[in-house]
Amino acid sequence: QAADNWHPLIKTEVADAMASLIVPCVAQDHNGEISWEKGDIAGASPLSQNTTQAVNVILKALVITMKDDSKDVVGKACEGIQSIIELCGPHSLASVANDCLENTYSILAKEAPCQQVEYGDDEEFGDEDDDHDSFMTSVCDLVGSFGRVMGQHFVQYLPKFLPAICAYAKSSRPPSDRSMAIGCLGELSQELGAGIAEHWNSIFYPASIAGLGDSDDSVKRNAAFCIGVSCEGLGESITSQYSTLL
Repeated sequence: QAADNWHPLIKTEVADAMASLIVPCVAQDHNGEISWEKGDIAGASPLSQNTTQAVNVILKALVITMKDDSKDVVGKACEGIQSIIELCGPHSLASVANDCLENTYSILAKEAPCQQVEYGDDEEFGDEDDDHDSFMTSVCDLVGSFGRVMGQHFVQYLPKFLPAICAYAKSSRPPSDRSMAIGCLGELSQELGAGIAEHWNSIFYPASIAGLGDSDDSVKRNAAFCIGVSCEGLGESITSQYSTLL
């Protein structure tokens, strides 16, 4: 009931609290920890019936909350979803995966309800304030979490998500946005390994090289991280580019 309150501060607190409701289930039924394998939804679910029911109800509510018209509320919903799926694994995400991925993409593409008041139908980004940067960081962290939980199942979504992420890496964007975008690419590379191979030359490589030459130290750091984990994941297939990377 409180999740439907008109006041954004109340909805923000509710979204923030929802994920913690799973913790007692995990403590009671799983001795405080759930063992799961990245991307493994074929095997038996490690979740108890009690935990499964709680996760399904709460994740469904949080996915709906992603369509709220307040950025703070949506940011907390994204953080809550990330917390639950990283605690409970891919089986927890399965029941809401389609809607969750679609809502996340809508936010990245500036098409979500919480972005319509500020942007309207503008094609280009306007200047954002710090609140927007903080809100989008939660969204990009959730994208990285998809890679962490879904594993290779997320590779099929890269052609859709990567251009939206890279829009924030443009030189015209604030440093916090550029750092956020390159950091997200690094997380995806770390989690997906060879799964990014098809997008290395077109997305990850040029973005990382540009990031190394950025004026902001945080962007440089994230670019260096992205290159490191990409070299680990792609192995010998990119050794011809080592001299440029170094």
